[in-house]
Amino acid sequence: MQTHLRAYLTLVLLLPLAACAESGPQIGCEAKQTELQQQIRDARDRDQQGRLKGLERALSAVQEHCTDAGLLAEARDKLQESEAEVAERQQDLQHARTNGDSDDIRKRERKLEEALQEREQHRAELEQLERLINAH
Repeated sequence: MQTHLRAYLTLVLLLPLAACAESGPQIGCEAKQTELQQQIRDARDRDQQGRLKGLERALSAVQEHCTDAGLLAEARDKLQESEAEVAERQQDLQHARTNGDSDDIRKRERKLEEALQEREQHRAELEQLERLINAH
């Protein structure tokens, strides 16, 4: 569940970057601001006061603290974390194979596959972000 939430949040943060690659010069923090402003308009239109307050706080934080270098650092950190997760899952699988429990082995193989997919997703996101920022 946490992996899916993390993937969703990453997707939400990177969608503006992908859209900007097609539509023009907005990248990084500028793209995040534009996406949040659109979500704020949508929340106002739907009279979603709780969501609106949260989005306004998020926009304020982006305006005050977001930098493209910070976004790159965050993406690199996510990739490093997922690489550590893969190493841990590989070790868990090796222990399961040593113990010979077939159910545990299958479980560990699934966990490793999930970690590998997440790592590849983080690698692709970092590469896309680097291309967009360096092209700007």
